[in-house]
Amino acid sequence: DEAGNIAVGTTTSGSRFDIIQTSTTTDLFRILTTNNEALFKIDAQGGIFTLGTLTTTGTAVAEMYPATDILEAGDVVTFATTTNDIHKALSYEEVVGVISSNPAIILNGKEKGVPVAKSGSTLVKVTNENGLIKRGDLLTVSTSTPGHAMKLAANGTSLGRALTSAEDATTT
Repeated sequence: DEAGNIAVGTTTSGSRFDIIQTSTTTDLFRILTTNNEALFKIDAQGGIFTLGTLTTTGTAVAEMYPATDILEAGDVVTFATTTNDIHKALSYEEVVGVISSNPAIILNGKEKGVPVAKSGSTLVKVTNENGLIKRGDLLTVSTSTPGHAMKLAANGTSLGRALTSAEDATTT
């Protein structure tokens, strides 16, 4: 169109590049090698496939959850007692994950809520109430500061391993 937008399968465009899928059996988009092998494709159902490595700037796989608290990146979270809403975790609560600031992949992305890291690495709010945290230390839920982790000093449930040392009393 006159604005420089491209539309395939329609005469009107709602963005810079639109493809309107008219078939449920053929791929929507493909990048092929000279041997007609699909290097990258989006299938008719929206599935994305690649023969190469998918590279992103994020470092975690997250899932979206509704929240009852105002949550920030790095907060350690758990489920509310009777719903799937999440809130800041405190000692002895089962951890769901940590709020991620920049996940590489978001599962259940159609849901409204906040991204909770399930795998990978993400910043975590910590407190040194159980001793200084050094790189490699196991972490558990803080007993005194909601939404924070602390060094796991004895047997217990770990929510992850510190990838860096924490010098301050409360840090991320």
